[in-house]
Amino acid sequence: MTTAEQIRKVCNYASGDYDKPVTAPLYRPVSSVLSDFNKGNNKAQCRKELQDRLLYMTAIDKKRVIYTFLDGCR
Repeated sequence: MTTAEQIRKVCNYASGDYDKPVTAPLYRPVSSVLSDFNKGNNKAQCRKELQDRLLYMTAIDKKRVIYTFLDGCR
């Protein structure tokens, strides 16, 4: 599901369409996103996903993500 579709669902829900529940986005485990990031598979998308989720991760996962970003060339 794309971001635009999620926004449309939220807007429809806010406008009074309460019949259909809004589903929460499903995320991959942090370890699999980090492994894809380190392998170079779709690095920009993995970076964005990790940045968006950083505030809601456990302390151990935050530490792994921050160390991975610091070890990278960017």
